[in-house]
Amino acid sequence: MDQLQQVYGLDTIVVKALKASFSVQGTPVIRKISVNNASVYELQILPFFTKELAEKIVSERAKNGLFNDFEKISNILGLPEDKIEIIKLYLNF
Repeated sequence: MDQLQQVYGLDTIVVKALKASFSVQGTPVIRKISVNNASVYELQILPFFTKELAEKIVSERAKNGLFNDFEKISNILGLPEDKIEIIKLYLNF
């Protein structure tokens, strides 16, 4: 539910109303995908991924080889730490 605050353009009043009306019943199972094997399509359908980010990941992987840690992804792609923390939920090596 805390991720609602990160939705661009979503007013805080709306977020509060949603939180009051809904609850998370259990921790969802998130199927991680390999950043070193995923296609642009597979990456872009993940939450918080754009087509541009997916293309950049695949392009960098093709040019420089496989990723082995999130720090390398952050440095190469110029992603801030908060974005890296989010994408860690969806990717593995």
